[in-house]
Amino acid sequence: GATLTDVGARGDYWVRPDLSLSASVQYERWLFPVIQPNPQRTVTASVEILFQPQKLFHRATADAQGGPSGNGSKP
Repeated sequence: GATLTDVGARGDYWVRPDLSLSASVQYERWLFPVIQPNPQRTVTASVEILFQPQKLFHRATADAQGGPSGNGSKP
């Protein structure tokens, strides 16, 4: 028989509306005696920084035009 153990975790945090941070870690242990007689272990980690400038520029454009409707002070 074979065994596979896989555990992982991920966290996401929005610093601002246009900037987020994410981190994840994953642990794997597998044993397939037909392929490899000894258990194999791996750990993977990642960090992601996501910047969405269109959200920043969209907000700045809406503010410059007088609000989200984009028609300034016109009724």
